[in-house]
Amino acid sequence: MNELTFAFTHLERLSINYMDGLERLCKGHPPQGFLKNLKELLIRDCNKLQVVLSMDELLYNGEPLSKLQSLELENLAELRWLFKGFPHSFIFQSLKVVNIGGCGVLKSLFSPSLIQSLVLLEKLQIRSCHELKTLLAEPESDDEMESKSSSLPLCFSKLKTLDIHHCSKLEYVVPITLAQGLPSLESVSISRCYELKQVFSMAKEQDGVQHNGLLLLASLQHLNLEWLLKLTSFVPQNYIV
Repeated sequence: MNELTFAFTHLERLSINYMDGLERLCKGHPPQGFLKNLKELLIRDCNKLQVVLSMDELLYNGEPLSKLQSLELENLAELRWLFKGFPHSFIFQSLKVVNIGGCGVLKSLFSPSLIQSLVLLEKLQIRSCHELKTLLAEPESDDEMESKSSSLPLCFSKLKTLDIHHCSKLEYVVPITLAQGLPSLESVSISRCYELKQVFSMAKEQDGVQHNGLLLLASLQHLNLEWLLKLTSFVPQNYIV
């Protein structure tokens, strides 16, 4: 019988910089307890890295990254996914800060089910992700489709700061349904997103359907919008801020 191998079980901060040959953090099944106490993850200038972590591999360990508080990704030229595969509920229940910059081929950030786990996220900063079209990825499975359409709200209830800059293909930030779950949002700064048409938009499946509603951003104190050449409105038609 193979003995269990433990690795990086007590590691709290992991910083990886300038490793051009790195393709993934772990190949195959990770060791027992892999990164289970990690609080800070910083990856910078790793040009071959395509995915930060694979959910299929991490679920082998039960509750990976449940203590992660800060995620910073910088200059990852081939990064296509933050987390690939169907995420476990509340897998990022401690995450407070996400800072992503210079990830040129990244097209979206979070799946609907992953967003539901980000209950403590306070700061989201994104810059120079030129292929990014939306923060919310399309569902990858039937379970995620059900989750997206269920009564469970998609929300960043603790989010205070949202900064997005130099994302030239970003069409909208989040669907208006998600925006309803931003009661703590204090600061929004968006600049040089040249394809942005609306900050909060109607979901694709509801395009063309007449809606009326009220967007409540009760805590918003600072709003900065610059160089948004195609911006037509802050919210969809018939919504009031």
